[in-house]
Amino acid sequence: MLKDTGNEFSGEVFAYVMKNKPVMPRTALRYAIEKLPAAQRKEAMKKP
Repeated sequence: MLKDTGNEFSGEVFAYVMKNKPVMPRTALRYAIEKLPAAQRKEAMKKP
């Protein structure tokens, strides 16, 4: 669901992913950021 929502609300999806990244499974994170802009994808994939 985050993947499809990212098309219209990329800012909100990015904020949600960054907030919940520590508890999200890696696969869910990758699917959620799939449609985000490249810069946001790169930032979301950084390790803490």
